Amino acid sequence: MTKTYPFPNETVAAVLDRYYSGVQFSGGVVSGDNLPSDEEFSVKVAEYSEAKRIIGIKTKAGEIILARYPSWKQQNLQARFTELVDKVQGGEALTSQEQQEKDGIKAAWAWAKLVRAESDRLEADMNATPNWPV
Repeated sequence: MTKTYPFPNETVAAVLDRYYSGVQFSGGVVSGDNLPSDEEFSVKVAEYSEAKRIIGIKTKAGEIILARYPSWKQQNLQARFTELVDKVQGGEALTSQEQQEKDGIKAAWAWAKLVRAESDRLEADMNATPNWPV
């Protein structure tokens, strides 16, 4: 049995690879014994497209965060924040410079949470236009 589906070849190949085994795809034609109906295949294309879109949004959010705060910097900020908290918990007061450092780290985290919130909003709304925090 052979069949063609009304989607770009790249999408057909990806959906077949992800959801169906024992099916061959070549030159825009799908062949095999148990080919999905047009309706079933359309549902799988929609699922695949949504998953691909969400991965794209998550990737973009990660790129935005890492552009401002690379992994090494995030680790250093986390370590420094721990030192400052330990100092306070040990009964010592922070100097004004240390308090500014702590506030700056908290502001960085607040900004990262804004980026993540925008990512979540975009994932939830298929028609949303990105409004990434700067």
